[in-house]
Amino acid sequence: MKISVCFKKRPIFHYELADGEIDVISVSNPKIIVHDCRYKVDGVTKTIENSDFKFDNAFDEHQTEEELYFYQVRPILDNIFNQGIVTIFAYGQPRSGKTFTMNGLQSIAVKDLFERGIDYWENHQRNFTVTVSMYEIYGGKLYDLLNEHNMLSLREDKNNLIQIAGLKE
Repeated sequence: MKISVCFKKRPIFHYELADGEIDVISVSNPKIIVHDCRYKVDGVTKTIENSDFKFDNAFDEHQTEEELYFYQVRPILDNIFNQGIVTIFAYGQPRSGKTFTMNGLQSIAVKDLFERGIDYWENHQRNFTVTVSMYEIYGGKLYDLLNEHNMLSLREDKNNLIQIAGLKE
């Protein structure tokens, strides 16, 4: 089992630019560079400190959801056709683009899964089932994104596995 981590930068909004905000992140796949404006010890002289972070993939604000899907998501979907489980997890602060990105990816993934599923069935003559569920964790609470944002609860089963009660598939 492999965990793959990618970074997707959102564009700076016009109102942020109007408020004097600046872009402090550069993307050079597979890394990002955070440019942090600091003052030297004298308290007057400004300097920029750069911090590099490396990911499996890094996408800038100009790259599309289709590109993110093709390079990051599509390769792991092969696990579904080998009776595996794929989890796509978006993490970030509010208004960082998680919902926008995930909505774009889900429509591409569903279409691709059905197209690839037809090819798989024709080549293997085996039936298979694909289930999808989506939930959001916000403020320590779980919400079902496929069932009108209903609140969900976590439970542990007799095998010590975490189950999400009431999650729609």
